[in-house]
Amino acid sequence: MSDHDHDHEHDREHELDEEAAAEAELEARRQLALAQIRQYGDPVLRMQAHEIGEIDDDVRRLVDRMTSLMEDAQGVGLAATQVGVLRRLFVFVNGEDGPQAVVNPIVVERVDETETDEEGCLRSSARCASSSRGSMRTVSRCGTSSRTTPRESCSTSSTISRAC
Repeated sequence: MSDHDHDHEHDREHELDEEAAAEAELEARRQLALAQIRQYGDPVLRMQAHEIGEIDDDVRRLVDRMTSLMEDAQGVGLAATQVGVLRRLFVFVNGEDGPQAVVNPIVVERVDETETDEEGCLRSSARCASSSRGSMRTVSRCGTSSRTTPRESCSTSSTISRAC
């Protein structure tokens, strides 16, 4: 083996070490974020959240914190109750639109038909679980309606929408 070939082999090993270190850091961040999210069975998850009156700096900071936790936990949605805050707020990732937040959401229509599917859940130590949910819901956001599937309504973002 020539010195040149040995140098390329050493470079590849170094790249693999960097990739492994990056993956380890992502997993450590995920575990740290999950430790701050209430887990299934926590009584807070069953408590009723309170309406948010004014979107002030405290609400914006909460949205930023929840968005960061959701991203670090590698999730697509997070409700305020999942971080122990009894406020009617959730953050989610909406495809190309990026993270969004919805304040005081109101479910205005439910469909009795259900679908069972695998979904990720940040309030359970298992990454995925089988879940049955209504196949379609309509959620009111500031005088408009956004018809989404449950999976889509479990995403996160920094744009704040207010439900009226």
